[in-house]
Amino acid sequence: MASAPSAVGSDSEFETFFATHRQLYWRIAFAIGGSSATADDVTQEAFSAIYARWDRIQATKVEAYCRTVLVNTALSAVRKQKREHLTDEPELMGSPASSPTMADPALVHDLRIDLVALLRNLPPGYRAVIALRYLEDLSVAEVASVLDITAGTVKSQSARALALMRQQVESSARRQPALVPARPITPDSDSSNTVSTERNP
Repeated sequence: MASAPSAVGSDSEFETFFATHRQLYWRIAFAIGGSSATADDVTQEAFSAIYARWDRIQATKVEAYCRTVLVNTALSAVRKQKREHLTDEPELMGSPASSPTMADPALVHDLRIDLVALLRNLPPGYRAVIALRYLEDLSVAEVASVLDITAGTVKSQSARALALMRQQVESSARRQPALVPARPITPDSDSSNTVSTERNP
């Protein structure tokens, strides 16, 4: 008789899993939930739920099971607050310890793209697809499994989400006012009278 699949089980294994997945799961929760406060709550609730069943999760299915718990928790949080106005300041899809590249405010101002606003304007299901496909780099089949939808739905929602985000970027770019060119500095001019085109970080 074949033996039953082994479970993960030990607290040390959970601690290792938590340490290696915390930031990624926070970013996914942020992408779906739209605010750092929601991301904090979602990751805490998800990891608590995972820990409660840790000794019963099959070792070969840890990643898939935990992703599903995280995404379902995030989508549930969005449904609960869908009528509430999110008041967080615009942020990048990073974490409190995100990489310097993603957290560089100069890059955000130069591109004039509010990534949070782009995600918030997508339906929650689209946010989940984008987060899993492009933050966790899952395959279409893996995303379909986590969200319990077909591969075709993953492809269509991903394409629609990217198209909507692209439209938002293009629309925002058209609305941006042209910068006033700096007045050339000549020997007779005072540099204090020039118009700076530099943006504050």
